[in-house]
Formats: sequence, structure tokens, C-alpha cells
Amino acid sequence: MTGREEIQVLDESWHILRLRGMPFGMLQSRMEKHNTEPPVVRTTQTTHITVRRMGIPFEASVRMEFVEDVAGHLLSYRRIANLGGSETVQNGTVRDGKMEITTTGEGASSERVIPWEAEVLGPYGERTLLLKSGFKEGFTASYKLFVPDFATITNATLKVIGKEATDIGANTFTLNKVLLEQSVIPSLKLEAWYDDEGGLFKSHTNFLGGLITFRVDEEEALAPFAGETPDIILLFMIPSNIVINNPRRVRSAEYMLTATGMDPARYLPSEDYQQVERISDDTARVTVKAVKANRDANAAPPAEEFRRGNFYIQSDDEEVRALSDSITDEADTPWGRAKALERWVNDNIREKSMSVGFATAKTVLRTRAGDCTEHSVLLAALLRAAGIPSRVASGLVYSDGAFCYHMWTEAYIGSAWTPLDATLSAESVDATHIKLADSSLADADLERMFRGLAPVLGKLKVEVRDYATEE
Repeated sequence: MTGREEIQVLDESWHILRLRGMPFGMLQSRMEKHNTEPPVVRTTQTTHITVRRMGIPFEASVRMEFVEDVAGHLLSYRRIANLGGSETVQNGTVRDGKMEITTTGEGASSERVIPWEAEVLGPYGERTLLLKSGFKEGFTASYKLFVPDFATITNATLKVIGKEATDIGANTFTLNKVLLEQSVIPSLKLEAWYDDEGGLFKSHTNFLGGLITFRVDEEEALAPFAGETPDIILLFMIPSNIVINNPRRVRSAEYMLTATGMDPARYLPSEDYQQVERISDDTARVTVKAVKANRDANAAPPAEEFRRGNFYIQSDDEEVRALSDSITDEADTPWGRAKALERWVNDNIREKSMSVGFATAKTVLRTRAGDCTEHSVLLAALLRAAGIPSRVASGLVYSDGAFCYHMWTEAYIGSAWTPLDATLSAESVDATHIKLADSSLADADLERMFRGLAPVLGKLKVEVRDYATEE
């Protein structure tokens, strides 16, 4: 048997990615059947994006490799992500009723095990299910699918809508429209258009306010983009209805948050400093107050994941511990130690860079570069090394007439979670910070934070009803 005969190419395609109509990336997908013993199907999906962040070019790529049996059941996967030059590799293997997952990169590593179900499908299994349907209008199916980005199993459904004429570039094709949904992010809907052989020609999702893929040939997929790529910071800024004067001195504020087609109150967290009230199906009132530590909020004691180190927050690293000890040596209270660490991070991340993706604490300590995510991760690690439980928070902050997506840190002191912002490093975190999610950045909790953020990205509007500044 020749080498060529041992591998059968089942599908190969190239796609252009567009965000709100602007080209920003390409996707290549290749599916092969390998006549090994036992035979397996290998699928490779490579995505490369080029965007800007406040005018600074930023590149990222993700390569997914799936191995399935010929029935479409997932056996293993490999995910290689490169965000602005920072590479992370994740490998997962199904063994003895469990998925064993290892993650390595940037001098860090972690391991986790998740329960497994034998019927979980991979890309080939999902494609086989589609082909068996014959794309018969009204056909529906429910199945289990593995989502590598969240390292979790999701309940998925597909429904064949029927044939329709679909424009792709200058051509019109008659394709089979399919609606795909899953339980990881219930509000996320994917519309996909396939030919009769199961080849994907177009997809559209409501994620990020409208993400579209179009099938093209290899030459077009690899060609330079015409025009500017999207600036994702500017694109997702939310204009304010009023100008907030002296925003870093705002002590209390009231907002109305409206989300297109969804109830924001379902996703916004309530704390002693942030109260959320559902007003209607698409509107919530959010009241925020600036707070300091040493208050009695009766917050539940934090779990172990907020105290120990993990892949991103390397608080058990010897260098991180030594640095934390030296910074807090003269502070005699937990709040004093927390503020000393916040000031140090602000002063010592000298390159405020938008070209960094999402670096680990140890990497930030080495490079002294990054944006709000790097400030938050490093501060969280130094806090835990000082014996103070910590987590990162994601949300919005007011700046120059708009609300921008932002990340900061929270420390558990006394009986309360208290915000700290090493990027801005004010006396206390002001009330223009609207929290959308938080995380210990442990593997499972990182997934939870993204689940909280994903539904609202690109959908929120903010109306400032009232605010008060410090005298």
C-alpha cells in the first residue's frame, strides 16, 4: 500500500473571516482519514487573525488538531494558541472514561482531568451527522460536542432550515442552511450554509456583534487584506450619553445597561459595591460605589482556587514570592500590603503595551510589558504570594467619553472582595468600573469568566443616569 493510499482527504477548505464587515483573518480546515490500525480521522483547523488595538497591530493564531475514531467519537486533541507572540499548547487525551488535559507555555504548566462521555463527537462526527440528515428540511438532532476553547463538553443541537440562494462574493450558490446551538453560551447562535457534500461555504454568528466566514480559494485566503483591519478596542468602545468629569474621583454612579436581544441582569454580578436590578427583558439598572477595604460585607470565604497558584497566576513561584515579600516588608496590614503591591505593579510595568496577548505573571515579571490584563494577572499573583486571596475582574471602565472593556484585580480582605486597579492605580477603584465577570484564572474558572463575558460583547449600551464625585 502506498503512502498516498493510506490517507484519504475527506474535506479541505479556506475561508476569510469578517468582523462587522471588515476582513481580519483566515481559516484553513483539512479533514483526513488515516487507514492505520485502528483507522482514525484527523482534522486540522488553523485560524490566523490580524487586528489593531488602539492602532497597534496585533496578530494571533490558533491551530486545532482533532483525532476521532471512524464513528466520529473524539479520542484526543491539541490546541496551539499564539497571542501576540505568547504561545500556549494544550493537549487532551481520552483515557479510562476521563479526558486528561495538560497545558504548557511561557514557563508554566498545568494539568486537569474532566469526566468523559463516550458519545462525545468531534468535527468529523458532527459532519457525519449532517450528511446522514440528507439536509432534509426540518431535520433536528441533539448530540454531545467537545469545545476546546473552554475544555468542556457541551450539549449541541442542529436544525436544517432548508435550501436557499446564498451570495458569496460575486457568486450565488444554492446551499443548505443549518442552525447550530450549544449550551456553553446559550445565547450564541451559529447559522451555517453547506453544499450537499457537507462542505462549509459560509457561516454567521451573533458573537462579537457579527462574525462571518466565507469560503474562498487558497490564493485569496492568503492574500493581504484590502483596507484596514478592525481596531477591536475602538470597535467595542461604548459611547457614553454624557461626559463624566474627573472619572477617577467618581464615588457613586447609577447606570442603565441595555443589551440587544438579551437580559443583561442574567450575566451581571452583584456585590456589596455593585447592585444589579432587572428593569425589563433587555435592561438592567446598575448602581456602583467606590469602596475601600476593612468593611464588613459578609462575603463567603474564598475557595482554595483563589489562594493557590495556577497556570497564569504563578504565586507559588520562588521569584514571585520573594518579590512579594520585599514589596510588603514594611506594610503592617493586609490592605497596606495590597496597596503596596498595586503601586509596585503600576510603577514597574514600564511598557504599557497593546501588543501583548494574555501573558502569565512570570512572563510579565520578566518583560515588564503589557496592558490591563498583564497588570491584573501579576498583581493577583503577588497578592496570593502575600497570603491575600485574589481574583481578576473583567468589565467596563469610563475613559474619554466612552466605556471601554477593561480588567482589574480584587483582593479578599476582612470579609469583602475589594477592587484594585494596577493599570490606573488610584487611591481606590472609582465607580465608573462596571464589573461583568470575575475569575480565579484556574482552568475551570477561566472558562466561567469567558462564558460570562461572551454573551454581552458587542451588545451592550450604557446610559449614565447619575454620578457623584469625591469632594
